[in-house]
Amino acid sequence: MGAVVTKLEALRKRAEVMLRNQPALASALPSTRDPVLLAHELEVHQVELLMQNEELRHTHLELEKSRDRYADLYNLAPVAYVTLDANGKILDANIAAALLLGEDRYVFLRRPLSAFMTSDDADTFHILRRAVFASETVQGCDLSLRRKDGHSMPVHLDAIVLAGHGEQGSTCGCVILHSPPR
Repeated sequence: MGAVVTKLEALRKRAEVMLRNQPALASALPSTRDPVLLAHELEVHQVELLMQNEELRHTHLELEKSRDRYADLYNLAPVAYVTLDANGKILDANIAAALLLGEDRYVFLRRPLSAFMTSDDADTFHILRRAVFASETVQGCDLSLRRKDGHSMPVHLDAIVLAGHGEQGSTCGCVILHSPPR
């Protein structure tokens, strides 16, 4: 409860500063000399705020539904998807990617995708990643991935930039793994 009160106090202070610094905003408000008019205006603003809050709540629920649909499409897709940050570290992977690598998908999160490649293929992937972020167009390459059981598997990678999907709005990329290579 204390955090809410602190936020409300901070919001009130910001509003008071705005009123002091923007005379036009203050002059648009009803005069405090007419208490009946002032009370009416406050009631109208309260109802407006309640309506806005309800609209925000509805929008929030719609966004949650949309996010859940996206998560289902991503996680349950029959094609292996891996979302990477700009440095090639795995931010997310779907179930098909985990099956392809023979690993629980949460095990390889925050690890570089290149950790599942030979050094030659890691160089190829590095070149691909640089090309994707430089051009922001789909780029592809063929290489081999090492599965958890030690076996190598040839795959074709298609990669594309996903702007604004990383942490704090940073750019990241999505790699689509196809097996066998085309």
